[in-house]
Amino acid sequence: MNWKGIPLKERSIKFKELSLGASHQDKLNLMENMYKDEAIYIVSCGPSLADIPKEKLLEKLGDKPVLTIKQAFGKVGDVSDIHHFNCNNFTNYDLKNTVSVASAGN
Repeated sequence: MNWKGIPLKERSIKFKELSLGASHQDKLNLMENMYKDEAIYIVSCGPSLADIPKEKLLEKLGDKPVLTIKQAFGKVGDVSDIHHFNCNNFTNYDLKNTVSVASAGN
Protein backbone atom coordinates (compact mmCIF):
# COMPACT_ATOMS: atom_id res chain seq x y z
CA MET A 1 0.00 0.00 0.00
CA ASN A 2 1.31 3.43 -0.89
CA TRP A 3 0.31 5.51 2.12
CA LYS A 4 2.18 8.64 0.97
CA GLY A 5 -0.71 9.78 -1.25
CA ILE A 6 -3.17 9.78 1.67
CA PRO A 7 -3.17 12.74 4.09
CA LEU A 8 -1.81 11.86 7.55
CA LYS A 9 -5.04 12.28 9.46
CA GLU A 10 -7.01 10.21 6.92
CA ARG A 11 -4.77 7.13 6.96
CA SER A 12 -6.42 5.40 9.91
CA ILE A 13 -9.83 5.85 8.28
CA LYS A 14 -8.52 4.39 5.00
CA PHE A 15 -6.91 1.52 6.91
CA LYS A 16 -10.25 0.65 8.53
CA GLU A 17 -11.95 0.64 5.12
CA LEU A 18 -9.27 -1.55 3.51
CA SER A 19 -8.92 -3.98 6.40
CA LEU A 20 -12.59 -4.79 6.89
CA GLY A 21 -12.84 -8.57 7.24
CA ALA A 22 -9.07 -9.07 6.84
CA SER A 23 -7.08 -11.49 8.99
CA HIS A 24 -4.84 -10.16 11.76
CA GLN A 25 -1.75 -10.89 9.65
CA ASP A 26 -3.23 -9.10 6.62
CA LYS A 27 -4.03 -6.09 8.81
CA LEU A 28 -0.46 -5.98 10.09
CA ASN A 29 0.85 -6.25 6.53
CA LEU A 30 -1.44 -3.43 5.41
CA MET A 31 -0.30 -1.25 8.30
CA GLU A 32 3.36 -1.63 7.29
CA ASN A 33 4.95 1.74 6.43
CA MET A 34 1.69 3.56 7.21
CA TYR A 35 3.62 6.46 8.74
CA LYS A 36 7.07 5.85 7.24
CA ASP A 37 9.33 8.91 7.46
CA GLU A 38 6.85 10.69 9.76
CA ALA A 39 7.28 11.64 13.40
CA ILE A 40 4.62 9.77 15.36
CA TYR A 41 3.64 11.11 18.75
CA ILE A 42 3.04 8.51 21.44
CA VAL A 43 0.83 9.48 24.36
CA SER A 44 0.75 7.03 27.23
CA CYS A 45 -1.05 7.01 30.53
CA GLY A 46 0.72 8.05 33.68
CA PRO A 47 0.48 10.66 36.41
CA SER A 48 2.26 13.38 34.41
CA LEU A 49 -0.39 13.25 31.68
CA ALA A 50 -2.87 14.76 34.13
CA ASP A 51 -0.59 17.81 34.53
CA ILE A 52 -0.99 18.90 30.89
CA PRO A 53 -4.24 20.63 29.93
CA LYS A 54 -6.22 18.65 27.36
CA GLU A 55 -6.68 21.71 25.13
CA LYS A 56 -2.91 22.25 24.95
CA LEU A 57 -2.30 18.61 23.97
CA LEU A 58 -5.02 18.68 21.32
CA GLU A 59 -3.59 21.90 19.88
CA LYS A 60 -0.05 20.47 19.67
CA LEU A 61 -1.07 17.04 18.32
CA GLY A 62 -4.06 17.90 16.15
CA ASP A 63 -2.42 17.58 12.72
CA LYS A 64 0.19 14.94 13.58
CA PRO A 65 0.03 11.14 13.67
CA VAL A 66 -0.80 10.12 17.26
CA LEU A 67 -0.59 6.71 18.92
CA THR A 68 -2.35 6.46 22.27
CA ILE A 69 -1.74 3.76 24.85
CA LYS A 70 -4.44 2.52 27.20
CA GLN A 71 -6.28 5.25 29.14
CA ALA A 72 -4.39 8.07 27.38
CA PHE A 73 -7.13 7.71 24.77
CA GLY A 74 -9.47 9.37 27.26
CA LYS A 75 -7.30 12.50 27.19
CA VAL A 76 -6.48 12.82 23.46
CA GLY A 77 -8.74 10.30 21.74
CA ASP A 78 -10.10 13.06 19.51
CA VAL A 79 -6.77 13.13 17.63
CA SER A 80 -5.66 9.50 18.09
CA ASP A 81 -4.90 7.61 14.88
CA ILE A 82 -3.77 4.33 16.46
CA HIS A 83 -4.77 3.11 19.89
CA HIS A 84 -2.96 0.29 21.70
CA PHE A 85 -4.66 -1.34 24.65
CA ASN A 86 -4.11 -4.30 26.90
CA CYS A 87 -6.93 -6.77 26.39
CA ASN A 88 -6.49 -8.09 29.95
CA ASN A 89 -7.72 -4.82 31.46
CA PHE A 90 -10.26 -3.71 28.88
CA THR A 91 -11.95 -0.34 28.82
CA ASN A 92 -14.70 0.36 26.29
CA TYR A 93 -13.21 2.91 23.85
CA ASP A 94 -15.10 4.87 21.19
CA LEU A 95 -12.78 4.18 18.22
CA LYS A 96 -14.63 5.69 15.25
CA ASN A 97 -11.61 6.89 13.27
CA THR A 98 -8.83 5.15 15.16
CA VAL A 99 -7.04 1.90 14.41
CA SER A 100 -7.09 -0.32 17.50
CA VAL A 101 -4.33 -2.75 18.40
CA ALA A 102 -4.65 -5.22 21.28
CA SER A 103 -1.88 -7.11 23.02
CA ALA A 104 -2.12 -10.17 25.16
CA GLY A 105 0.47 -11.80 27.38
CA ASN A 106 1.63 -15.35 26.87
